Amino acid sequence: MFIEALVIQADDPAILMQYYRQVLELPVEMEAGGGGTVRFGASRLTVEPAPRGTHPRYHFACNIPLNRVEAARDWLQPRTGLHPIPPGRAYIAEFTGWAARSVYFSDPAGNIVELIGRQGLDDATEEPFTSMLIRNISEAGLVFPPDLYETAVCSLQADYELPVFARQVPLPGFRALGDDQGLFICVTENRPWFPTADQYAQICPLRIRFRQGRQSYKLTL
Repeated sequence: MFIEALVIQADDPAILMQYYRQVLELPVEMEAGGGGTVRFGASRLTVEPAPRGTHPRYHFACNIPLNRVEAARDWLQPRTGLHPIPPGRAYIAEFTGWAARSVYFSDPAGNIVELIGRQGLDDATEEPFTSMLIRNISEAGLVFPPDLYETAVCSLQADYELPVFARQVPLPGFRALGDDQGLFICVTENRPWFPTADQYAQICPLRIRFRQGRQSYKLTL
């Protein structure tokens, strides 16, 4: 699966656009009405103004070359606060079963962002790390009410022919659909987003454009 575009909401999209352009040095296009679009490699993140009084929060991840994860951490640290990985104070998560390694941070809206290198993509490079080594948005967190979770996730699998991620056994309230190139991380509402203990999954408006096989789809939640 390949995630082409995410559309999310934020209290103040202009602050996010400034952060991604000035702090993370990503290409940004401002749009009428206060929103904007950030280019993460071959994928796009569009941020729209949230309705007054709401405070949406999301989780998404971006693929980077596996051998540049330490370099990504070192590049990020002076720019933005990183989430420590328990136990201890390390900043790189080792996902042995996923053959992957990650570094996490939060943007000014409170979205949990992950840069992840995956062995299965064979994407090594000797280039110094910059944001231009972000390949694409590779994960989007999808949040469902606990009582509707199983029905909703089974419908996603059937409607879009999405496989359960081969590297992750389904768990209660947690299922990954897709492959190393693109994943939907399906969780129940109020489940803490890793690696935090106090930032909980919220049901927030989300639109996704993605490819699965030869088909293109649009998903609205």
